Amino acid sequence: MDRSSKKARLDLGGQAAMSAYGAPAASGLNPLTMRPWSGRYHSILAKRKELPVFGFLDRLLDVKNNQTVVVEGETGSGKTTQIPQFLVADYAKQGKCVACTQPRRASRPCPSPSVAGEMDVNLGDQVGYSIRFEDNTGPQTMLKFMTDGMLLREAMTDPFLERMSVIRKDLRCVVMSATLDAEKFQEYFDGAPLLRVPGRTHPVEVFYTPEPERDYVEAAVRTAAQIHACEAAGDILVFLTGEAEIEDVCARLRGEAAKVGPERGNSVVYPLYSSLPPRAQKRIFDAAPGPKFAGAMPGRKCVVSTNIAETPLTIDGIAVAVDPGFSKQKVYNPRIRVESLLVSPISRASAKQRAGRAAPHAAGQVLRLYTEASFKAELQEQTYPEILRSKMSNLGRHMSELPLDPQLAKLLLASPEYKCSNEALSVAACMSVPLIFQRPKHKQREADDCKAQFAHVDGDHCTLLNAYHAYKHHGSDAGWATENFLSHRSLASADSVRNQLSRILERLQVPMVSTDFSSPDYYVNLRKCVVAGNFLQVAHLGRAART
Repeated sequence: MDRSSKKARLDLGGQAAMSAYGAPAASGLNPLTMRPWSGRYHSILAKRKELPVFGFLDRLLDVKNNQTVVVEGETGSGKTTQIPQFLVADYAKQGKCVACTQPRRASRPCPSPSVAGEMDVNLGDQVGYSIRFEDNTGPQTMLKFMTDGMLLREAMTDPFLERMSVIRKDLRCVVMSATLDAEKFQEYFDGAPLLRVPGRTHPVEVFYTPEPERDYVEAAVRTAAQIHACEAAGDILVFLTGEAEIEDVCARLRGEAAKVGPERGNSVVYPLYSSLPPRAQKRIFDAAPGPKFAGAMPGRKCVVSTNIAETPLTIDGIAVAVDPGFSKQKVYNPRIRVESLLVSPISRASAKQRAGRAAPHAAGQVLRLYTEASFKAELQEQTYPEILRSKMSNLGRHMSELPLDPQLAKLLLASPEYKCSNEALSVAACMSVPLIFQRPKHKQREADDCKAQFAHVDGDHCTLLNAYHAYKHHGSDAGWATENFLSHRSLASADSVRNQLSRILERLQVPMVSTDFSSPDYYVNLRKCVVAGNFLQVAHLGRAART
């Protein structure tokens, strides 16, 4: 490739990109929209060219000569945001699409807005994302960020993935990660070429505790508070395991920040977990607050996150990562047929990912709240793949059409037989969103009293239905939900999920029927339907157990 051709490819917005998209070469026009470039496009492009991945563009485009390319890219190399754009310029022709997948739901929307900005298009048009119960794409979408599960669902409706030019001789697959077992993937893909992209140009200093911590949550709060009170300016990223834990720690850190003297800058604390609304997730990218007064120390941002921050989320300004060494992992027990989220030690690969989040643009530190001996002897090298920790029972043509666990899918498909389709749909929707009942620590008794007004003697499923009906009866009012310790966010999400599931059931020609509310069989029929979907969880009290 000659120098001029290479430069044109690097621009990905100049004449080469225009011809790649099949649009007429018109100077100053975005080939995707045929509108002039915005004022900020070229300034963003200049920053993109500084990313390490740009120096490896020619080798990356070996994907033309190989069906699979394995990319091992360091954190901050630009692989998540830039490589999909490179591929769009070469392969998104004739209505085709490039899919960029990631295993975790919450990480998918995050890169798409920035990528849409870099390509100077509106999110949802040429660049979009698709996650469970949320599809922000359109007929013009050329680059789609999506979860692995959504790619599988797309393969169900379009087995040959015609829009993505795969499952044929023109299959093109780029496998990339910062902690990839590259040789294993090369061997699996018949000797696929390996491209190693350096990323980190700033050192990260690693510190361990001299003794094991008895309470990792308490240690995380103490460490983050001490950093804010004593250390120089720089944002903090704290890893924890779940929503309740994170919200509690956020409240405690805000309280600790209020105790420091006026010479320290303001501190803002942001949570980050999968059930957080997208708008709240985006707050982690906000700039840290300024100094309290002229000449004072700048403010500080603290992000408290689950392991979703291990994924390609580069949060500018992070100077210190606090790693307690735990995360919640999904584990399936085939003997009792129960899938659980268990707090488990992370792997050394995850620890490396967490360290990589510290100081993406300057030297930084990672504070590991466990001993170096534990890191070397007790943490496994790689996290076990999720497919080895999951149940593999998503069977049946109609059940597979529903983006639900098999039990809930069976419940919905069996509901017409028990004349409770509408009720089963509401229950399934409420079970597909974060818990609708809230129980703050400082108001647990009041929350329990409010929940009791919805409680039903026949169990939690009927209680969920009562709460949802009450919410709809009060016009989906957020104030009423808050007063009754119900999560308006979860209930609104359940509404959206219910509408989507209803459209799928209509397509499958599942009749929507209900038993009259005044009938004594109203709740009985719903209980029968619940049993039909969850028959594997039915237990019989044997004679030996009685004694």
